[in-house]
Amino acid sequence: LIIKGNNLIALSSLLKRYKGKIKCIYIDPPYNTGTDTFGYNDNFNRSAWLVFMKNRLELAKELLTDDGAIYVQLDYHQVHYGKVLMDEIFGEDNFEREIIWRIGWISGYKSADNNWIRNHDTILFYAKDSKRLDFIKNYIPKEEFKKIAVSQAERYPIEDVWNGNEYDDLNSIAIVSFSGETVSKMLNKEDEVKGQKSEKLIERIFKAHTKPGDIVLDFFGGSGTSSAVAHKMGLQYIVCEQLEEHIDISLRRMSKVISGEQSGISKRNNWEGGGSFVYCELLENSKEL
Repeated sequence: LIIKGNNLIALSSLLKRYKGKIKCIYIDPPYNTGTDTFGYNDNFNRSAWLVFMKNRLELAKELLTDDGAIYVQLDYHQVHYGKVLMDEIFGEDNFEREIIWRIGWISGYKSADNNWIRNHDTILFYAKDSKRLDFIKNYIPKEEFKKIAVSQAERYPIEDVWNGNEYDDLNSIAIVSFSGETVSKMLNKEDEVKGQKSEKLIERIFKAHTKPGDIVLDFFGGSGTSSAVAHKMGLQYIVCEQLEEHIDISLRRMSKVISGEQSGISKRNNWEGGGSFVYCELLENSKEL
């Protein structure tokens, strides 16, 4: 299910049918960086950003199953305030991990700062109820170790620092773009979207909590990475997105997924195509209904 429209209204509309039925939520919300370069208002003052997130996270909690989990990806601008907010909504006892994702090697203008060079995002992982949480422990198999790894181990447990050791190969989309995973490679050159997360990153999260047929949710859908990953993993999914450009890319991307495209996690999941999705738009006057 791909929904175009304001995600606060979309989440409210989902409650009647999906309350307590979503197994895993992943979101990559606006980071409040002070820029507004790609459509979202990414330039809130802090109090406005916190209210914006609070309203949506409270609804997200209601949608989760009792054994479900939520992952919120942020950077240094708001992650500490986001942590306090999520403690308030989900409870400190349900905080599971602060995951550090090392983006990968840095080059170009990003290396020019006269400071320690930023090279990570933070992903906050909370349970709906830590006592009931359904967590599936996964390992990195030897065939997926980084080329620099020298080890006789057949597998390596996934740490809470991702892409931070000689075994874990989880670079950003910018670094793995040569593989054909970027939206622009799959579709058109002009479809490059800022902030793309790799399919492998989202797959890692969903694999820790789901089995085929479970429902996952991403209410900041962007260019459709979560829906592409869920579809290839045999999951049901709900994705919300309000920007026309991103919806257009997502729909074309999902058509490619259904036809069996082989980028991202396709080969890892023996993806050959198939399936379908439903697309809908919120009524323009839904606020007044």
